[in-house]
Amino acid sequence: MDTTPGRSLNEPGSNPGSPRPVGPHNHAPQGMVAVLELSAGVIPYRVDTSGQFHYLALHSATVRNPRARWEFPKGGIEIGESPRQAALRELREETGIVEIIPCEGFERSISYTYVRKGRKILKSVTYFMVEVRTDRLFKSVEHMEDTTGHWYHWGTLSEISKLLYHSKIRQLFEEADLWLHHHKKKPSHG
Repeated sequence: MDTTPGRSLNEPGSNPGSPRPVGPHNHAPQGMVAVLELSAGVIPYRVDTSGQFHYLALHSATVRNPRARWEFPKGGIEIGESPRQAALRELREETGIVEIIPCEGFERSISYTYVRKGRKILKSVTYFMVEVRTDRLFKSVEHMEDTTGHWYHWGTLSEISKLLYHSKIRQLFEEADLWLHHHKKKPSHG
């Protein structure tokens, strides 16, 4: 995850994933600095033997709201990275997964705001989808076990949607599932 201090949006070579001061149009409370953070994430999926799609969610150790800890792998975009490159790097760093099949054609973004250390954060996250064909995952320091002892969960649309707290990510996830059902052929098992 990128921790580079915020820079001006007009600064040449500024890090696309780092916080950036935002102009007066942001409506931040008097005295509160507002910054823009650009991140990228991935919705990993796999297909079981019956052709059912299963998605991977991770349990974050860094999210303060305990109800919002289940999420898809994501993080800041580093200097010189495209959003897709950042999303794949975050997947690798957070899970150890390197062998993937990208889903060309799915790219969606969500934006939201929150306050961190007296600063209003205007965050935009671009998500991609990838097919995963491994069961081997490695936990990063950014994740922790939930109350049942799990730091990751493979599940159906319904199961993962119940874990995701924020409505915007649930809506994007439903779009991803619908897109996948219309654009990817399920394997035929005979």
